[in-house]
Amino acid sequence: MLDGGGVLEQDHIHEGAEPERSEVALVEMQDIALSELARRRRRLGNLTLDQELAVETLLISTVSRISEIVAALELSESAGTSPP
Repeated sequence: MLDGGGVLEQDHIHEGAEPERSEVALVEMQDIALSELARRRRRLGNLTLDQELAVETLLISTVSRISEIVAALELSESAGTSPP
């Protein structure tokens, strides 16, 4: 269940490979999001395991999408182009 570690497994960076800064940042953001969800879990009331998984999946996918948008904006700013 949502015990701070989350039900879903985090994407792990391959052993021996140097993680990219953005990958590390994404994992950190996902960890923060899961911690905040665990803190506020009681507000959601009684949920089935499937519902908990759905909430967690939605949260992680939202964090990932926002991270992609921010990365694209940072890239376009550094390249001097307009955002996508």
